[in-house]
Amino acid sequence: MRRAATNFLFFVLGVLTSIVILSASAYSNNANIFFESLYDVPVMPGLVEIDDYALSFDAPQGRVAEAAALVDSGVQITEIMNFYMKSLPQLGWAGNSQNTYIREDERLTISAEVHNGKNVVLFLLEPR
Repeated sequence: MRRAATNFLFFVLGVLTSIVILSASAYSNNANIFFESLYDVPVMPGLVEIDDYALSFDAPQGRVAEAAALVDSGVQITEIMNFYMKSLPQLGWAGNSQNTYIREDERLTISAEVHNGKNVVLFLLEPR
């Protein structure tokens, strides 16, 4: 019992230290680590969140949120999808199908489109 409590304490301290380091890094680079409306989905380096596109609300069935990001030139869509394929499982998301992830009662879909000649990545979170 005491060992479990000690392990839990070290885990909590590790998480808090990681949050502090990530927050300091984000402020020093003037970059968002997570999307504003999808506070548990990271913003990949090379993406710039479109603030006006953010949407989030709670529905009776669960949370609904949208986010979008402009893609910097030189970043390939396959790089973006690979980044999320590798990073989202570390945050509890399981790949369900191509560019769709499931966590508990939520489904996250990631897609890429071209708007006004610019590559944009769209993120849609909805209840399953």
